[in-house]
Amino acid sequence: MLIYTAGPITGLSYDTSTNWRDNLKKILPKNIQIISPMRGKDYLKESKKIEAWDENDPLRSKKGIVTRDRFDVSRCDLFFANLSTSSKISIGTMVEFGWADFKRKPIITLLKKDDIIYQHPFIYELSSFIVHDLNTAAEIIKNFL
Repeated sequence: MLIYTAGPITGLSYDTSTNWRDNLKKILPKNIQIISPMRGKDYLKESKKIEAWDENDPLRSKKGIVTRDRFDVSRCDLFFANLSTSSKISIGTMVEFGWADFKRKPIITLLKKDDIIYQHPFIYELSSFIVHDLNTAAEIIKNFL
């Protein structure tokens, strides 16, 4: 089983972008594989603020990011969006959200309990499940798949 792990990246540190994905992987059974848009980007470990793209790096070029993320969303079994890590709307994550819905992927969305950034009908209506912590998301994933 494949889960695409969407969430804000631009403007965040490498650790903020990857730690929750690593934590999710640890609490899920081994037969559930995480697909991360941060895979293969370990060279960003020292980044305190990841830039949106880098045209000198094929995987981080505008075309590379969109191509790989679209492919990953289309091949996953379930789409998980962690929207709790940023203070502004992530345009890329919202586009991925649309791709997931178009492909009729189940969508689990993690929001802060008091979230005001993502209070939008599209988030609430396209999400199969809305949760407020990673452990609850993991339980739904385990029982859903």
